[in-house]
Amino acid sequence: MGNSGVGKDLLINFAKQKLNSAHPIIFSHRYITKRTNTLSENHIYLTPRDFKMRERKQLFSLHWESDGDCYGIGKEINYWMYQGFNVVVNGSREYLPEAIKRYKQLRPILIESEADNNLQLPDNHRITKSSVLLNTSEHDVIHISHNGQIENAAKEFISIITGIGKATLTF
Repeated sequence: MGNSGVGKDLLINFAKQKLNSAHPIIFSHRYITKRTNTLSENHIYLTPRDFKMRERKQLFSLHWESDGDCYGIGKEINYWMYQGFNVVVNGSREYLPEAIKRYKQLRPILIESEADNNLQLPDNHRITKSSVLLNTSEHDVIHISHNGQIENAAKEFISIITGIGKATLTF
């Protein structure tokens, strides 16, 4: 989890490429009602109507709203964890307390960067909004600093997601 533009997708994609299925890790996709033309995010677009139907039918294990869009993680992650995989989810800081209630073994990772390095951001709204008050010590949040050098942040990220040792959910 982390601010928009901080490089979460970049780190996730870098880790996928480096690990190349060599570890029992699955990088979950998200179901999103926001149309996006980026190829970097692992997502499946749903219309708001389709999203709400799936929500009513309880097909999501996690779901939240942000900036007027809906995000969901399918229940398939439960099966993947049952099969012994570590599951990496691109999650939400605001939804973290609820996610921890549902998944006691969750290991939250917060990707941080100086605001000046968030070059992907279209405006300062998301930087301000993203300063969500999150008591990181309360949730045992692991912090990774991504200040432009992908290799350093990715090395730390990969060591965390491969060193867990048991099936778990990394947010």
